[in-house]
Amino acid sequence: MKSALKNIVFLLGIAVAPLISGAQNVTFSVNQVKEDLDFLRATLQTHHPNAYLYSSKVAFDAFFDSLYQNIPSGMTELETYRFITPVCSIIKDGHTLIFPSTKGTDDHNQNSRFFPFKIYWDGRRMYLELNYTREIAILDGAEIIEINGKKKKKIMEFILSRMMRDGNNLTY
Repeated sequence: MKSALKNIVFLLGIAVAPLISGAQNVTFSVNQVKEDLDFLRATLQTHHPNAYLYSSKVAFDAFFDSLYQNIPSGMTELETYRFITPVCSIIKDGHTLIFPSTKGTDDHNQNSRFFPFKIYWDGRRMYLELNYTREIAILDGAEIIEINGKKKKKIMEFILSRMMRDGNNLTY
């Protein structure tokens, strides 16, 4: 995708920021998150038809062990969700999904500001495919270098590590 505007830097006060609302006032202890991780791990190991198809059992166990050892204290539901969802990058099964609670989803749908762009990632560069805002200075096709000080590579790592996928396909 080509653009007349090259190397544009966006500064947005939306989308990447955490939710701030009543449902996010609840925090979970390290032990509560450990219980959830234990439940998730056991459920995947006993009920998933092929949990080790794209990642070995060794990689699977190392991933969960790393999560278990690095649980921050006092996470909100959103923070816990963000902490756990990289499991999708290990399972790599488009039918294995992790969702927040209904209350968390409802709160998000009512109070969050959504990312107002459709982006295109070619593996190295990020482009604005469609601008859903009224800001006409940001043109479709512009290259995104960073958003709110976050480099495009870090943004894509965050997205891709949580994205549902089938195998190593990153285009889902």
